[in-house]
Amino acid sequence: MTGTRESANLFIPNNFADYVNGHPDLNPHTADTRQVDGENGVTETCHDVSRSIDCPLPTTHRTGRAGTGGQRYLLLMPIYTKTGDKGDTGFFGGGRVGKDNIRVTAYGEIDELNAVIGGAMACEPRDFEASLLESIQRDLFSIGAQLATPDPDKVARAIQRADLPEGRVRELEAVIDTADRELEPLKAFVLPGGTPKATMLHQARTVCRRAERHVVALAHGHKVPPVVLVYLNRLADVLFTLARLANHRAGAGDRIW
Repeated sequence: MTGTRESANLFIPNNFADYVNGHPDLNPHTADTRQVDGENGVTETCHDVSRSIDCPLPTTHRTGRAGTGGQRYLLLMPIYTKTGDKGDTGFFGGGRVGKDNIRVTAYGEIDELNAVIGGAMACEPRDFEASLLESIQRDLFSIGAQLATPDPDKVARAIQRADLPEGRVRELEAVIDTADRELEPLKAFVLPGGTPKATMLHQARTVCRRAERHVVALAHGHKVPPVVLVYLNRLADVLFTLARLANHRAGAGDRIW
């Protein structure tokens, strides 16, 4: 199958955005190896990696030799920040809203979709289209990052890593076309189920459709990159096709309504 994507992407978790936006005293830094004094006096080491992204750090906590990797986010972020304890959350680039905000719901659905795809990948056979599914997970991180950034111009340098090329849609279509040549022609509605692998892929498809509906609702009143809507629509078809393919290769076949 084709359709893998190797580029590193980002997703902006709520607590990450909260932490960065809640510390206006943070300043940019560059270093490829850093010793950072933790809040409890514990010294931690952060190594620069290609998948890190632009982020500020307190200059008073910065030691170590300077590197050439550019500004990077310290990946040793706190798991809890307490900034959302009252039911609100921060966007990447600034601004706070309730956690029931339509934008938060939209990228939360993308996060759930990513997790369900991870569950499908964990089912045997684990090597079934593993590279393709992981590349889709990376795409979903990109989509989540874009949806979590209502004003991308303010963080243009960081958010450019979350670019989703339009060519990815064509790659997904190629995946469907290749699988269809192996499968029996579809002549009726297919009941979800079969092998555990196929069942999880069917579940991922339904979560994808739900995520798509929430992103469409967001797009009615807010700017959403058009490629995101097209991608989610095509991804649901890919997941349906992969579910059929998983059953086919396991000898289970389709169960027709």
